[in-house]
Amino acid sequence: MQRLLAEQGRGGEQWFQEKLRQQQIDVRYTHDKGGILRGVSFELNGVAVKGQEVGCKGADLRESFQGTTPQVPVQQAPVPDQPKSGQKKGAHASKINLSTIYTLTTNRPMEDEKGLKKIMEFMRLFAIVLLAVNIYYFCFGYFKSMGWSHKIIETMMGNFTRNTFLFKASWISKAMATVFLALSCLGTKGRADEKLQGKTIVGYALIGLALMFGSDVVRSIPMSPGLATLIYTAAVSGGFLLLLSAGAWLSRLFNNDLMKDVFNKENESFPQEERLIENEYSFNLRTEYRLKGKTRQGWLNVVNPFRAVGVLGTPGSGKSYAVINEAIRQHLAKGFSMYVYDYKFDDLSIICYNALLKNQDKFVDKDGKRVPVGFYVINFDNPRKSHRCNPLLPELMTDIVDAYESASTIMLNLNKSWIQKQGDFFVESPINFVAAIIWFLKLYEKGKYCTFPTSSNF
Repeated sequence: MQRLLAEQGRGGEQWFQEKLRQQQIDVRYTHDKGGILRGVSFELNGVAVKGQEVGCKGADLRESFQGTTPQVPVQQAPVPDQPKSGQKKGAHASKINLSTIYTLTTNRPMEDEKGLKKIMEFMRLFAIVLLAVNIYYFCFGYFKSMGWSHKIIETMMGNFTRNTFLFKASWISKAMATVFLALSCLGTKGRADEKLQGKTIVGYALIGLALMFGSDVVRSIPMSPGLATLIYTAAVSGGFLLLLSAGAWLSRLFNNDLMKDVFNKENESFPQEERLIENEYSFNLRTEYRLKGKTRQGWLNVVNPFRAVGVLGTPGSGKSYAVINEAIRQHLAKGFSMYVYDYKFDDLSIICYNALLKNQDKFVDKDGKRVPVGFYVINFDNPRKSHRCNPLLPELMTDIVDAYESASTIMLNLNKSWIQKQGDFFVESPINFVAAIIWFLKLYEKGKYCTFPTSSNF
């Protein structure tokens, strides 16, 4: 970083940001209301470090960008807050070390992981100590006969018996050791093993528990103290090792389960509607979803389309294919008429036309007689593929207000800027004039010449 700030022709904030980004370090600036650089922070591998932690303040970096620092010192000043005589304030800003940033950002998660590992190792060691004391305590007669005892140890054993509950029964200390062993295994990260099965882990755990807690039976069987101690120690140790293996493999099994479902689809699924609910207005879409590892069939029932249906998605995601096309087919099959805005003519037009031909028998009147239904296309881009229509049809205008609305629509579309000036004299006057022409043509000879071309020519 010292080399960057010492480069000839160095740029400003954006240049510095791009240079560090090439080394996978993100730089974030903090500016005041006046746009002046006040602070800076660095981020590496998701860990953020303030600029002050690496000897880089916003004001110092700002002066470096402005070129007030003639050269970059390699050695750090003895007292950064009190610059040497002749050295401008903030000249130590360039003493930023990339290794400091890397160390601060990479060591934090590693330190946490090491701390957790030490805690796990301590709990595992504590479990081993409990079992060792258990073996020594309940086989104390044999160890004393072998001379493996001392008055201090005997005193400690007596205190254990009087003041604690651990050795009132053999299973208590063993249960405590098992709990600490289980806790130590929870923090263990095992390597994934595809061949590992849950039955194997359960078998090892059951055998380990049987050996550890069933070893007390050995002490009740008449045999030599040395042989009883040997079998008891072997059973307790073997049970502990089997439980330790089962705990270590358990984390591997968890990793395997997560790797099979990397996107967590199984946990995000939920029961969905599988009934087909129909009425005279509905349209229904087939669905497929997974629940508890099984693929199930369902229905998306739109029973009241009059409440409006919104379909959202990015271009090309299949909105028309999955929803709109099915709604057109099913509603035409139920005898509905419809107005379709075909933005990508003639995609939806072909679907409508074919569906209409297929369901001509569904369009009947109240008496059940078949009603002929037409198919019409209004195409402003290509009139050769369009039917003729009259937007100023006189039969549809019952009042002069209808003529005014038609005139307003025509004039505001011809002059987009008028939309913001509605109410002005020079906007309302031409609209009223066109409305008068339309109404006149509607009344003249029963609307024979009431068309848009005629009104334009007039």
